[in-house]
Amino acid sequence: MKKTTFTISLFSALLWMLSALPTSAAGTTVLANGGNYFQAVGPASNWHYTMNQGYCGKITSWCSPTYFQWLYVTRTYPVNYGVWNNPTPVDYYSRAYAFIPRINATATVEYGLSYDRVSHSSATVAQSLYYDQWAFLNIGSIRRIARVDLTDSTWYGTTANQIAFDEIKIEN
Repeated sequence: MKKTTFTISLFSALLWMLSALPTSAAGTTVLANGGNYFQAVGPASNWHYTMNQGYCGKITSWCSPTYFQWLYVTRTYPVNYGVWNNPTPVDYYSRAYAFIPRINATATVEYGLSYDRVSHSSATVAQSLYYDQWAFLNIGSIRRIARVDLTDSTWYGTTANQIAFDEIKIEN
């Protein structure tokens, strides 16, 4: 009898703990570079394209385009940048990831995250440490991720380093 009482008590405690967790919703949004919700800004001559690589080009076949874009690092004011706009930022705690392809991704960069209508934070990612993998962009979960941005300006590495702009994934 005591064991059953303890089990019920433990079960009740687990239910209470789970109800105290932040609200979350099922669903994942993948924002493709070159897609409707991505904007590449700056001189077109600076942007490079690698076909049949990256998340949509090599890992999966359900999304497009089948290339990813990349730039060389600049040491001055940003010349080029990319913006992934989340069309439906939900009022839930979310996590953001950037897909880092195996090639043309040798720089350490800072992704900017705009969230919760007015807040902004950044995440430093050493792209060279990833090989066709998702890199986590925020510490913990944050609410209403509306936009992720990345520029070609970084003080890490040299101007020979390359910055990859591939898919962004937001998990709710």
